[in-house]
Amino acid sequence: MRMGREYQAVPPSLVGRPGSRCQSPDRALCVANFVDLARDRFGYTTEQALGMLYWHKHNVELATADLPNFIPYPDEWTNEEKVVFDQAFSFQGKQFHKIIHALPDKTVPHLVKYYYQWKKNRAKTSLIERRGGQGGSGNGQGGQGGDDETGSECSDGELPELRPGGRRVRQKQQQSATQKANKQPSSQQQQHHKRKLPRGIFLDYDALLSMSAQGAGRASVVVDALDAQLASARSRVRRNRAQLTQRWESLLSEIQAYQEPDAEGQISYKWTDEELLLAVQGVRRYGKDFRSIAQLIGSKTENHVRYFFAQYRSKFGLDSVLAEYNRESAGKQ
Repeated sequence: MRMGREYQAVPPSLVGRPGSRCQSPDRALCVANFVDLARDRFGYTTEQALGMLYWHKHNVELATADLPNFIPYPDEWTNEEKVVFDQAFSFQGKQFHKIIHALPDKTVPHLVKYYYQWKKNRAKTSLIERRGGQGGSGNGQGGQGGDDETGSECSDGELPELRPGGRRVRQKQQQSATQKANKQPSSQQQQHHKRKLPRGIFLDYDALLSMSAQGAGRASVVVDALDAQLASARSRVRRNRAQLTQRWESLLSEIQAYQEPDAEGQISYKWTDEELLLAVQGVRRYGKDFRSIAQLIGSKTENHVRYFFAQYRSKFGLDSVLAEYNRESAGKQ
């Protein structure tokens, strides 16, 4: 055996392909970061992200570069996810912030959107079941055909609804549908007999019988008499309407003679120089009697005068003017 350093091989410290595997000292954290990136940015589920990483033989760089090429559909639900949603919804109801704990790969908007689609499919399926039960009453194989259609319309996420009684309930539904189909002509006849007259038309059954018993000639005489009564009633209505209009106009003219001039038509929100001077003089004369000041100005309301007093109190020295009014009123007393 040859001994000595010259006969020993010196291997390098590491021989490996760069970037072949995760170079992070904590590989679990590296994989978790990759899964978070795939889930948040591209919408992958945890299973899909790990599958992509396994496909590239745990090469994180290649798997990350390949993520945009296989973006899944955002509304894609697997059968397992649909079953989990059904079970969670049966326990939690519409509390989607709690359902999301059972489906961590889904967001709340995805759960809400799938809930309304699932609800719509359930309503459609129940409608197809009812129609299938009615169609089965005509022939013996109709019920079976309805069941086939119902089964084809059911989505993968819906669980079949179990009903007590099974086939007996189906037979009872078919019998009730047959009875309804047999009773339908009679109900239509009853509705035909119960039709009402058009709006504004009234029928006196006794008068109709008397006219039919008197004969065609006598009936025409009665109709002519009714037409004459109708014409006289219309003329009387027109005459009364004209008299009422004339009286109303005369009353309005009499009321206008006693009415005060309407100052509201002259009210404006802008203050002119003359109105400002009148307002200051009104404060000097009436103090805080804003209603009297508004009547003095004529084109302003009490609220306008209140706003003027609060807005221009310091500009026009209204406090001193009000103090003079108080002194004069105290001297008069």
